[in-house]
Amino acid sequence: MSILIVGEKPSVSRAISAVVGASSAHKGYTEGNGYIVSWCVSHLVGLKFPNDYGNGWEQRFRHKVYIKNVELTKLI
Repeated sequence: MSILIVGEKPSVSRAISAVVGASSAHKGYTEGNGYIVSWCVSHLVGLKFPNDYGNGWEQRFRHKVYIKNVELTKLI
């Protein structure tokens, strides 16, 4: 049984492959030494809008969060 590692992007997966010894390259993944290393393209997770976190969200952020162009962001 192999261990699957999914990297954020191809360059990250290449670096991981070098570390774990997955040196056999295939289209979309590398494998070797008991590992299969693949990658994704684009964002895998995202954050909600600050107001979606409920009241008091401002105190939970370490840095000041500014809400600008919310309608434009929702469109994208």
